[in-house]
Amino acid sequence: MYDVVLIGRVVTPTSIVENGWIAITAGRIEAVGTGSSPQAYETKNYGEALLLPGAVDGQTHAGSQIGFAGMTMTSHAAVMGGVTTIVDMPYDHPVPVTTGAVLAEKVAAINTLSVCDVALYGTVPTTPDLAHVQELIEGGVCAFKISSFEAHPDRFPRIGNAATLLLL
Repeated sequence: MYDVVLIGRVVTPTSIVENGWIAITAGRIEAVGTGSSPQAYETKNYGEALLLPGAVDGQTHAGSQIGFAGMTMTSHAAVMGGVTTIVDMPYDHPVPVTTGAVLAEKVAAINTLSVCDVALYGTVPTTPDLAHVQELIEGGVCAFKISSFEAHPDRFPRIGNAATLLLL
């Protein structure tokens, strides 16, 4: 028996499944189907509403305004919109994710504050430290985001061509 079954029009990569359902246990999608729904402790019927199992928002800014606490509001909004995974930008306030130590703090905050899965970008300062880049890679960032123009001297510094070549 599943914890929750959601009923509605299920959006898949190839079609919209009419009279579909999504079965969830322990916060994870366990099955997607059509027709009679399986048994669950709770069933939520959304009628003709579109259900998006496993949608990914590839660019969020949860920590850009109020720091890591922004993860609460951002992740709640994502889940309410059918998103199960967000990818958060590294330009957090007041400190961007440029070292393994900052990344570890952000991961701890996510484990406490987020209600959805989160992937993280890392970034580099104007003078990259390759040891810090390696820490971010080992810490699990999914990619690096760098600025080609300066919007803020600390959070969004312009990374020049010479520094970019250093990273290759």
